[in-house]
Amino acid sequence: LGPSNKGLKEEVDTRSSDNMGLVQAMTASYVRIEFPYLNELLQLGDFGAITEAALVVYPVPESFSDTIPLPTNLSLFISDKNDALLAQVTSAMGAPLTGNINRNYSDKSKTYYSYDISSFVNGQLGKSGLYKQNLQISTPKDSLSTSFNTMILGNQKYRSDATRLIIKYLIYENH
Repeated sequence: LGPSNKGLKEEVDTRSSDNMGLVQAMTASYVRIEFPYLNELLQLGDFGAITEAALVVYPVPESFSDTIPLPTNLSLFISDKNDALLAQVTSAMGAPLTGNINRNYSDKSKTYYSYDISSFVNGQLGKSGLYKQNLQISTPKDSLSTSFNTMILGNQKYRSDATRLIIKYLIYENH
C-alpha cells in the first residue's frame, strides 16, 4: 500500500495483511502490483512475443455492498522501483485506462475490474533492476478528496482465482 495524503509512506506487503490490499480515496492508499516472473517467458522457445496481456482485479466479495459501493473505476499508473509515479497507463489511442468495473449482481465473487496492459507488459519483458517498472492501482485523482470509495482486493494466496495477469504468448522455435 502507498502513501497517505499527508505525505507519509508506509508499505504493507499483502503477505502480512491476510493476502489483501487496499485502495482508498480519502487516504490516497493504492496497491502496487509487481510482475516478478515475467522474464521467465523468455525461456520458452527460441523466440516469443506477448500478443495480449490483461490485468484482472477481483475485489474481496465481503468488502462491498449496496451501502458500501465499489469505486466506479480505478486508475492505473506506472511507477519505478521506489514507487515514484512515472505515467498513467493509457490505451493504444492514448486514453487513460480506468479499469471500469464489471459487476456480477448474482455472484459478487465474479465482480472485477479489467485492464488491457499489453503495451506495458511488452515494454517490461526482458527488463530488470533499475529499468523494471511496477503498476499502481488507485482512485482517480479527481475523486481523491471527494469520495470515500474503497476497494479491497485479494492476491493469489487469498483466493486462487483472485487478482491475476492473463497473458497470451506466442512461442517460435527454430528448426
